Amino acid sequence: MHLALENTERAIVFSDGEVIADDKVFAVLANDDVISRANLKQTSLYTLAKHLGLEPEQVTRRFIAHEREARKA
Repeated sequence: MHLALENTERAIVFSDGEVIADDKVFAVLANDDVISRANLKQTSLYTLAKHLGLEPEQVTRRFIAHEREARKA
């Protein structure tokens, strides 16, 4: 998920030849129905954030920012 969030703002998901989601990447990947129907999986960051009671999008975005800074160093 964080790769998609890092590189694009929008995701379109198809299942059985039809569009089942067309929204912001995080909104799509946080939708359990879409995940199930499209045979996708939640990322470990998403799962960890939910388990800890944190906001998954915020955790993922902070991770992306940290990763970008680490690459610059």
